[in-house]
Amino acid sequence: MKDFESLLNSAIENKDKYNAAKGLIIKSNDRELIKKLEQMDLIRNPVYSRGNDGEIVSFDITYDGLHYFDEQRR
Repeated sequence: MKDFESLLNSAIENKDKYNAAKGLIIKSNDRELIKKLEQMDLIRNPVYSRGNDGEIVSFDITYDGLHYFDEQRR
């Protein structure tokens, strides 16, 4: 599985009822993956911050992002 698909899958599994993924711990090279997800319109509004465990990101998952893996199975 591609790295960005793994990140998106993790976000979908940890989203809240408003389809927001909050406080995902990322590595420094994950910023590029997040940028790619945003360019593909799978996520919106990424916000980076520092947490106790390192850098974290929060973002909104779009409708297309929620159904990305449904399309991959067809």
